[in-house]
Amino acid sequence: MYRIPYKVVDTGGFDWYVDKAADSWEYTVGTNFSKISNSSNKVRIVSDNYTWLGLYSPQISNGKVLAFRIDINWDRISRSYGWQGILSVITHEFGHALFLGDYEVGEGWGNKSIMSHERDRTKIYTPQTHDINEVHSYMNR
Repeated sequence: MYRIPYKVVDTGGFDWYVDKAADSWEYTVGTNFSKISNSSNKVRIVSDNYTWLGLYSPQISNGKVLAFRIDINWDRISRSYGWQGILSVITHEFGHALFLGDYEVGEGWGNKSIMSHERDRTKIYTPQTHDINEVHSYMNR
């Protein structure tokens, strides 16, 4: 399976949420997200009035992801969804690092996928069966 290093920066001490989200992929899919202090992959918490909840920003060269940055909009998520929402958004963003795309509203995925924008972020904060199958399908190509 995949081994993906990451570094937590600017989290204000909220590393537990990031580690828990990374662990949820490891437990369900078998990926190895490893916290490494010199990783070029970064996860950071921001507290601003942005409209987005989380952002996955890959650095791509010749069709390959060289590094990524995940930004989590802590204030907006915690006000609207609580701790479950924070885990849901971080887990969702880590899904992009596993090459999963978003499922938009109206596509019918609802609570069947952590990658669905329709999911209930207070209840769906770990990879679901569909997500696990998608990662395995991608890995077996």
